[in-house]
Amino acid sequence: NIYLDSIVIHTTGGVGPYQYVWRTTAGVPQSTDQNLTNAPAGFYFLTTTDQNGCSATSGAYQLQNTVSAIPMVAAADAGISVFPNPATDLVQLTLPDERDMTLQVYNAFGQMMVTQIIHNTTAAINISEWPNGWYLLTIQHESGISTLKLVKQ
Repeated sequence: NIYLDSIVIHTTGGVGPYQYVWRTTAGVPQSTDQNLTNAPAGFYFLTTTDQNGCSATSGAYQLQNTVSAIPMVAAADAGISVFPNPATDLVQLTLPDERDMTLQVYNAFGQMMVTQIIHNTTAAINISEWPNGWYLLTIQHESGISTLKLVKQ
């Protein structure tokens, strides 16, 4: 999901009161408030800990600021695709006729798996050693930033 300007969550389960830590994809703590506000655009993960010390970490939340200088562009509108999807070993990323795009791939825990500059209209990504699960591909290009979900089987 993409959230504009703030991320508001509701905690259920466990035993309150709860402690919250919002982290960037690099693992840097951003906030200890229940809701994430006044944060830069990007991807964030929330770790919630209850009174008994039980904790859970969310999947990626994407925060987009309405005053962001870099627009979000639907991958299909930008001419970006990834196939096969789901995949087991090698995926092909197809890009429009633009150069020097930045590709970043994050796993479901927010760990960056790949970061690279792509200089061509296609790029092969070897995912054979990656654990099964879903991954988020972000591509920064001339028109903005596009995201795609990739499933590794």
